Amino acid sequence: SSDLEKIEYTQTHEFVADPAAGRPLPQGITDLTPESITIYHGERTVPLQPTEDTYAVTDGTWTFSRLGDWDHYKVDPITGNVHYIGTWHFAKTPLTATHEFRTCQAGMTLPKEISPLLPADRSFLYGDDVAAGEVSSTGVTVPEGQWSFHGWENSPVTSATTNLTFTGCWDFTPTPVIPPKVSVENPKKG
Repeated sequence: SSDLEKIEYTQTHEFVADPAAGRPLPQGITDLTPESITIYHGERTVPLQPTEDTYAVTDGTWTFSRLGDWDHYKVDPITGNVHYIGTWHFAKTPLTATHEFRTCQAGMTLPKEISPLLPADRSFLYGDDVAAGEVSSTGVTVPEGQWSFHGWENSPVTSATTNLTFTGCWDFTPTPVIPPKVSVENPKKG
């Protein structure tokens, strides 16, 4: 039945967004959808691949696995039209928040005892609301006086779109200098 072998069918492809993405595919990915092709009865076929398998957008990246993201991978033998559905996955851009300290008063230098109080760097995703980390102690006493944590200058940040550096300010209060007491004896009369 060589006549059956010449029967033509159509192979089509469709791209969809992973439901977990919570958004539709961008037009740029839809534009990557492979063209329809003619396939023949009794042969085998696999999906055509997009020319790119990653697609960057402002807040993240779409990815496509050339093997794992098709609803099926091979039709053997071909007995009719074939439609492949490929699923693209979205991941928001990972970003980092770092912390730094400074003095609230110009011309002063923070003592070395304050550096270990910096919160650890924090990871977050594009668009997240981010607040500075907690300071493990808000006061440091040195022989010259007391340093007090005044707070973070730029925290929290709503819908962050870049890496962040939170700046914490420390106030210094010098130890009061108490003048020595001078005792004055009352002269005795008499």
